Amino acid sequence: MSSNQGRPQGPQDGSSQGPQHYYPQPPQKKKSWPRRHPILLTFLVLCVLGLGSCTALVAVVASDPQVQNAIEEVQASAEAQAEDNTNDNAKETEAEEVEDEGPKLTLAEENAVGKAQSYLDSGMGFSKKGLVEQLKYEGFDAADAKTAVDTLGSARLWNEQAAAKAQSYMDSQSFSASGLAEQLKYEGFTAKQVAYGVKSVGY
Repeated sequence: MSSNQGRPQGPQDGSSQGPQHYYPQPPQKKKSWPRRHPILLTFLVLCVLGLGSCTALVAVVASDPQVQNAIEEVQASAEAQAEDNTNDNAKETEAEEVEDEGPKLTLAEENAVGKAQSYLDSGMGFSKKGLVEQLKYEGFDAADAKTAVDTLGSARLWNEQAAAKAQSYMDSQSFSASGLAEQLKYEGFTAKQVAYGVKSVGY
């Protein structure tokens, strides 16, 4: 009787391999529908936006919840963008209408504006204060005269008027810089306007 009888048999090749172990691989995460079908998703998006006719294709894949979510997100984004554009256009239109309308003037104020503009166009040079006094001398109410002058222009306009007045004084007689500044102050120009006027003639 053989001495090997009843003993477990090892590998036939005589190698001393131990017991083999199985290491399961971690399951691979399944890609979402949009990642697996980017081209189809893009086509669907174009269809939703009205850039193609694909009713049949949408009917085939619309049963997929991920497709439905993607379509709903695209629709919501498009609607929100359209609403934002509508609101922006409405605000721009309102702003343009307000700007076009401008302040409402009475007949007396309109006439005062016309008279004031004629003085400014004469080149004589008027400060705001001096122009209001001139309009009052012409018979306009003080409030109408002030409204008219306030309507006419910005700081740049009054700087130019100071320069015009300074030049008219220099054309008539000689002034030192300090003497010219005092004369411009007397005419009602502000300190900044006086400085601008004196500098404009070369001082």
